[in-house]
Amino acid sequence: MALSVDTTPAKHVTVLRNGDIKYEGRKFVVSRRRYRTFDSLLSDITHQISAPFGAVRRLYTPKGSRQIRAIDDLEGGGTYIAGGSERFKKLDYNQLSCRQRIGDLHRM
Repeated sequence: MALSVDTTPAKHVTVLRNGDIKYEGRKFVVSRRRYRTFDSLLSDITHQISAPFGAVRRLYTPKGSRQIRAIDDLEGGGTYIAGGSERFKKLDYNQLSCRQRIGDLHRM
């Protein structure tokens, strides 16, 4: 009997807090080996970003046009917005993530 090994590469993503323009974001390395379920990813994000709204229950694309429902929906290098049970707050998250990346370059 052969063992099946998941060779899918890990995805590096940045997670911002819904409605918080001052939060710089938190980077996560997402792989099937680390997160076997989408709920385990949401749980880890909850603990890592200290969201004022409590538990992270949803991930959105920066424009809020799409809710992420599975680990396979994430794109490597993507930025996502973590939200609780509240509605998505429409802010210019792309501009925020650009400022964040510029800040990261200056820190190197």
